[in-house]
Amino acid sequence: MDFFLERLGDFCSDAQIEVATSSEELSRSAQITFRHDRAQRIADALFVRDVLVDYAEPDLLRLSFAPSWLRYVDIWEATEQLHTTLHEIA
Repeated sequence: MDFFLERLGDFCSDAQIEVATSSEELSRSAQITFRHDRAQRIADALFVRDVLVDYAEPDLLRLSFAPSWLRYVDIWEATEQLHTTLHEIA
């Protein structure tokens, strides 16, 4: 998850997306939750791009990182798709 957050900071620093997961939760969880006012549209656009996220009303997106089957390239591509989506939605 650290790699994803690092890539997100490098790649999407100008996007209006907020990490809603506390640092304590990040250290012991395989999920990260974001807050964005257009979360539903982002979730729909990411699904079309083969990036699976959970959406929760009113403005939350949740991504899961299962280390047993997730590769670095998957994280890299998910970050690129999130970046593209955020700039299309904004």
